[in-house]
Amino acid sequence: MASSHIPQLRVWRYIVTLAIACISLTILWMMREQDQWKDLMQSRLTPMLGKSGVVKELLRECKLARATKDFCRGVNTPAFVHFLETLHPKASLRKWHSDCARAVQDKNMHDEPVCVAAAYMLVPFDVEGTREANCTMVNTKSRAPASVNNIIPTERSSQQYKLDVVTVESNPSENHHCSLIRTAGARGLGVHVLGSKLRRKISPAEKTMMVQEHLSSIRPEDKNRTIVLFVDSRDVLIQGSEEEIIREFLRMDTGMVFNAERDCFPFKFWPLNMGMYEPGNRRNEEFTHHHICRNLFPKGEGITSSRYLNSGAFIAYADVLDNLYRDVKAIPKWFLNTWPGTDQGLFTQFYLSGRYRIQVDVCRRLFLSTHAPEYRKPDNPDRSVWESYGYGPYRPQWNVIYAAKKASSHATMHRDDSEVVDSGNVWVEKITNRRPLVLHFNGDAKRFWDDKMDANHIRPKECPSMLPYYEEFILDDWAETMGQREDTRMCFLPQQEQMLRNCSFDKSTKSALFDPEHASVALFSVLGNTRAYTVLPDRLHIVFAQAAFAATKEVGEREW
Repeated sequence: MASSHIPQLRVWRYIVTLAIACISLTILWMMREQDQWKDLMQSRLTPMLGKSGVVKELLRECKLARATKDFCRGVNTPAFVHFLETLHPKASLRKWHSDCARAVQDKNMHDEPVCVAAAYMLVPFDVEGTREANCTMVNTKSRAPASVNNIIPTERSSQQYKLDVVTVESNPSENHHCSLIRTAGARGLGVHVLGSKLRRKISPAEKTMMVQEHLSSIRPEDKNRTIVLFVDSRDVLIQGSEEEIIREFLRMDTGMVFNAERDCFPFKFWPLNMGMYEPGNRRNEEFTHHHICRNLFPKGEGITSSRYLNSGAFIAYADVLDNLYRDVKAIPKWFLNTWPGTDQGLFTQFYLSGRYRIQVDVCRRLFLSTHAPEYRKPDNPDRSVWESYGYGPYRPQWNVIYAAKKASSHATMHRDDSEVVDSGNVWVEKITNRRPLVLHFNGDAKRFWDDKMDANHIRPKECPSMLPYYEEFILDDWAETMGQREDTRMCFLPQQEQMLRNCSFDKSTKSALFDPEHASVALFSVLGNTRAYTVLPDRLHIVFAQAAFAATKEVGEREW
C-alpha cells in the first residue's frame, strides 16, 4: 500500500518545488522592477570578486562585446551591477537596459556600456561634484608649486625651470607638423618629435609608451625642474616664448594644465554621460540632462564657454606627468587603444577623479582652442545665398580671434597685468583680448570642408589646411625660424617657404583682420566654404560678404 503512494508523493513534491520556484522568480522580478535586486547581487558579488575581480570581469565582457558586435552585452552581469552601485545609489539598471535598446534601434551607438563601466572602475570619479574657476584672481606672489620641489614660482624663479616641448608625428615627410615646428622656432623653442620613424598611424598605447620613454630620458634630479609642454603635431601654433610659457604655468599653482575647449566630448554622448538625463524624462530626477557636462566642469565665472578638457595640448611638471603615465601604462594595451572616448575621455576621467591636481585652462591664459561647435547647420550649397552670406561671418568659427600688430620689437600688450610681445604679428582672442601662448586649431577649425562638400578647389593644392594661413600671418621673418635640429630640417626647405606664400591672406584681408569687429567677415570671405560654390568672382564675393555683414548687423539676421 505504501509503495502505491510513492508516485503521488513525488508528483506533489515536484508541484511544490515548481510553485516555490515560481514564487521566487516573481519576487526577484518585482525586486528587479524596483532596482532592489542590485543590493542582493552586490552583497554576493563583492566578497566573491572584489574590485579587481569586477574590473577583470568587465574587461572580459567588453572584449567579447566588441568581438561579437553585441552592443548591449554584459549589462546583465553582476560586475555591471557593481559598477552601477559604485556610480550612484540610484543608478537604474532598467534605465540602462532601455537606453541601450534605444541606442541600437536608433543606430546611435558609441561605446559599449560594459566598456564604459570598465573604464569608470579603472578611473572612478564623483558624479555629484562641482567645480568653479576664478579667472580674475591669479596670485602672482610666492607660493609652493605642485611639483615635489620647493622652488617658489615667481617670475624671477621661472628661469630655474626648463621647458621641454614634445609632440608625436608618425609621418613627418608630409610636413603636416611644420607649422608647429616653425612657429616654435620663431619663439626660440625646439620641439622633440616622437614616432617619426614608424611611418604609420600610432596607437594611443604606443603614444603613451613614447612619451613615457621620453620622460625616462630626463635625469631624475632634473624632473622636478623640467616642465613638459605636449601638443598635437598638426593643428597647433606657438605664440609664446619659453619664459612666458613657464611663467604662466607657475602662476597657475598646479601640477598639470590641459587646454580647454567648448565641446563636451565625449561625455555628451550616451553611455559616457552615465545615463544621467533631464528631470521628467528619466527616473533620476536629481540629475539634469547631460549632468556631467553641466555640473562637473568649471564655468570660468561666465566669461567663457570653454570649460571642457581637450587632450591635444597640456603642460605639466615632468615628475607629475611621469607618475600619471605610470598609471596609464598599467591599463591593458588593447583597452587603452580603444578607451571609451579616446585618450580625451581617459584624461578627462583623470581630471574628474581629482588626481594629480589637474586643471583645465578655462581662463585661457596658456591655451586657446579655436574650435567652436554650433548646433546650427553650417554653410553649404543647400542653403540660400542670402542665408549663407548673412549668417556666415557670424558663425562661431570665425569669431574667436583677431589680429594684433606690434608697434616695436618690445611693444607691450596688456593681457591681465602685463606682457611683452617679442616679435611679429599675433592672434588675440576676442573675448579676453589676450594673446594665447599656444593656439590650438582643433576639430573643424582648420578644415576647408564640411560634411557635405569638398572645397579643395578654392585654395592652392599646396595648402593642407587653413593652418598655413594663420601661420604665415604671424611668421614675420622666415630666417627667425632657422637653427632647428637636423630631424626637422624638412620644414625649412625652399618649397615650404613657397607654400606659405601661396597660403596667405592678401593685403586687404590682413588689414581687416586687425579690426576685431570685421575680422570675422575677413576670415569668412577667404576661408569659408561659401566661396567654393558662389557664382561671384573673388573680388565681388568679398564685397558682397562685407555688404551682407553690414546689412545683417543693421537689421538683424532674421530680417535679412
